[in-house]
Amino acid sequence: MDPSLKMNSPTINWLRRTVLISFMLFSFTSAAFNQLPPIVWDNIPRSDLELNPDEQKNASDAIILCDYGTATYEDVKGEYRLVYFRHTRVKVFRQEGTRWANVSISYNKGAGDEITFLKAHAYTLMPDGKISITETRQDEFYEKASGDGDVTVTFTIPGVFTGSVFEYSYRIVSPDLLNMRSWKFQRVLPVLWSEYRVQLSGIYNHIAVLHNITDSLRMNQKINGFSDIEAGIIGYAQRNDLIRIPVTTGRYVMTNIPAITEEPMMGPLADYIPEIRFQLYSVTFPGKDPARFIQTWDDVASYFLQNEQFGAFLSEGRLLNETMKKAGKLPDKPADKVEAIYQYVVTHFRWDHQYALLPNKKLPSLLNDRSGNSAAINLLLTGLMKQAGLRAYPVLISNRSNGKISDKIPLVQQFNNLICLVELPSGSFFLSALDPDRPSDLPDPDVLNEKGLVLRPGRAEWIDLPPPPIAVRNMVISLRFQTEGTMFGFIIIREKGEFALARKKEILLTDAGTFSRNLAGNLFYGLQVDSFSYKELTPQRNESSLTVSFSSKEWINQFTDKKIIYFEALLKNLLFRIKLPPVERKFPFKLPYPVEETIISIIEIPEGYEIESLPDEENISLPDNKASFQLKVSGNEEVAQVKSVLSLRSITFSPSEYHYLRQFMNMASAAQSQQIVAVVEDKY
Repeated sequence: MDPSLKMNSPTINWLRRTVLISFMLFSFTSAAFNQLPPIVWDNIPRSDLELNPDEQKNASDAIILCDYGTATYEDVKGEYRLVYFRHTRVKVFRQEGTRWANVSISYNKGAGDEITFLKAHAYTLMPDGKISITETRQDEFYEKASGDGDVTVTFTIPGVFTGSVFEYSYRIVSPDLLNMRSWKFQRVLPVLWSEYRVQLSGIYNHIAVLHNITDSLRMNQKINGFSDIEAGIIGYAQRNDLIRIPVTTGRYVMTNIPAITEEPMMGPLADYIPEIRFQLYSVTFPGKDPARFIQTWDDVASYFLQNEQFGAFLSEGRLLNETMKKAGKLPDKPADKVEAIYQYVVTHFRWDHQYALLPNKKLPSLLNDRSGNSAAINLLLTGLMKQAGLRAYPVLISNRSNGKISDKIPLVQQFNNLICLVELPSGSFFLSALDPDRPSDLPDPDVLNEKGLVLRPGRAEWIDLPPPPIAVRNMVISLRFQTEGTMFGFIIIREKGEFALARKKEILLTDAGTFSRNLAGNLFYGLQVDSFSYKELTPQRNESSLTVSFSSKEWINQFTDKKIIYFEALLKNLLFRIKLPPVERKFPFKLPYPVEETIISIIEIPEGYEIESLPDEENISLPDNKASFQLKVSGNEEVAQVKSVLSLRSITFSPSEYHYLRQFMNMASAAQSQQIVAVVEDKY
């Protein structure tokens, strides 16, 4: 045979690869993707260009005509890759809708992802009936990288006007063959057609999980077919042989989806948007037995604990023991050991503000750099607890800002963070050593999202997470007014939990003295600070106290008619407030934590005046004891005492309860804003 015709010839291999790829695409498309896509690039029906908002009975300034995506395993330049394709088409109804032509696309370049075949066009029906087409040039696509490897491509599609249709499409090629991306059907614009086609099985076999989907999908199909793959691409020695494997493609369609509109304090959109998620459950290479991946929750525990980098944080005894020595001698009591180890980690290691399930660096690197993602730091915390002889385990969670989790089907992608569980006879500790300002018993409310998955050796266990601790504020206000126009007083504010932490961060922006002066200046006319003291919340103490003494020599000058004086009993600028606009809500209203606020105000009026009227008492509550408010008033002609107690015990209120919560807070605010009125004594 002529040497130039041997199968390893570059020319012949190039020709074979070209024919192979064409055949693979044809065989896969003809069998599994045998149905045409819902939209075709550059093929805009005239009916879309002529569409007006009245026909859709929609008040939106634009509408997504079609959002179409696929996820397939393909040969990309001789490498087996997971390829995502997306094609989105939008109709603009009004001038305001042209803003949707500003597009952002994110991908993880640091993880090896690559974006290809990005293009965007705009189409406008001209008065003469012709269609004007404007193409986005390649130099109009801009990339911006972030420190964690993510890259965002931004562009503005030119030539978009009222009545225009624009579309864009792209492919993302990913080397991550194990984790299939989810698909969100709902967007901030109404969507007429949303479709996702996914290669569910072949070599990598996935289960599809419907999330937040209460009604049936327009289409939920599984299509069986086959794919021909070059053996060398998937690691077989006979590189040029073709291997035929059966594949199953899922087709998922929703139609006429209303826009989702964010509401204040509703929690994450992930709790409401209909979505389809995927979990790899096995890997089957041709001619080999299937390799089990994740089929049960115990498999999840094994997957993480057997991960070399993850497991090293829990089992690398020498490095952990050396780190323990740096932490110093530990106390004898288990609870004190927990506190000491927590204090060491939270003060010596810096969180990089990235949540993760796997550490972003190996244990030696973390110990050297002293910074890492949430998994790295909290795994170190867990490993040190175990090294100290404590029962400590990592817990997979989903932050409240990431959305709720379901324990029905093993699905790793619903988690986004990791914390530490320490079990003592006296109780359990849930710890996250990311914020050096937080005491050990004040975890971020964002991590306390109902339940978590404990990773124990050989098994996983669901555990209920505690609710966020109550934010407590106790305040005493004392004001003493004198006839000559002077006033003396003090405020004592003692706070616990999130109130204490917020106060500390607020004061850190300036200093305690400046903060006290600003506080006094916002409370009463002509106040000046005489003294102050502040004991801040520390990692060891979950409470703070602030005492401010003040006086005024000109308080009475604010009154034109000095025969009658009046002032707020509770100094409302100090009170807890939440904004509750008068709107009809579609989603629940969620507070970050419960609230308990008690204020006692003692006011002594000047000699020669007598109290004419005091605030009216109030006592209101919501059903199921979700919230309550009391205002009690006592006193005589010279001294008044007002006590306000506000309790918000529940942190979640349904849309139907929102109206009553708003009414409740308005009544409480009105009661707290009442004034004490005093008049000059009538001596006759």
